[in-house]
Amino acid sequence: MRILGVKPVTFLIAVVLILLASSLSQAYGTPVEIAYDNGVHFGNNALRFAGVMFSLPTGVTSARLLTVRFYWIDAGDPVTVHITASDHVTELTTPIPTTGTATVFQDLDVSGLGIVVTGDFFVFLENPGGCLCNFGVDSSPSVGRSYYSGTTLAAIIPYPTNNILLRVVVDPIPPPTTTTTTVPPPAVHPLNVGGEMFPVNLLQVLGPWVAAMLALTVVAVETLVIRKKKNRKP
Repeated sequence: MRILGVKPVTFLIAVVLILLASSLSQAYGTPVEIAYDNGVHFGNNALRFAGVMFSLPTGVTSARLLTVRFYWIDAGDPVTVHITASDHVTELTTPIPTTGTATVFQDLDVSGLGIVVTGDFFVFLENPGGCLCNFGVDSSPSVGRSYYSGTTLAAIIPYPTNNILLRVVVDPIPPPTTTTTTVPPPAVHPLNVGGEMFPVNLLQVLGPWVAAMLALTVVAVETLVIRKKKNRKP
């Protein structure tokens, strides 16, 4: 039986591949904003480093970092953005200096820096030069994603109360496609113990033995005939 002109097994494999491609399309090809705050500005704080640990969406293994969105309170004051690996120390790009705007989310475009993130990564805001500039926090209890430090990135600890108003926009990178090529197995001759088996010309092998047996038979018959003739003589 055939379905749409193909074997049922082939048809089933095609359906599975189509469903898989459809599910992947929901994760890849569209920029995604990752946020752990509720978006409501509730309070401010002035620490040397404040940051958030981000995780890529389920099923996404790598993504291009497009935008850093943060809530900076003091307009015109400097702020340096750090983007690090999951160890919160290894910088994925040179620290980015920028300037804060007052009491709003501001977008820092980093799409031209070619930053690719995988798994977990951190984004930190730094008060450079001892500036007591303020970053914003939301109005909901901490979900365990916000961190801070008064000294260095290596010394960060969890922010205990609220969530820092800090988000990112990423562009998921589709995984590389793989092509499987089926190679037919090489032709194999039947093997016996000790090597390959080939057809044998029995006449060529047994011919000398047959000839020898015939020769012995002729000699034996001729000898028997001679003896009989001798026995008939008076």
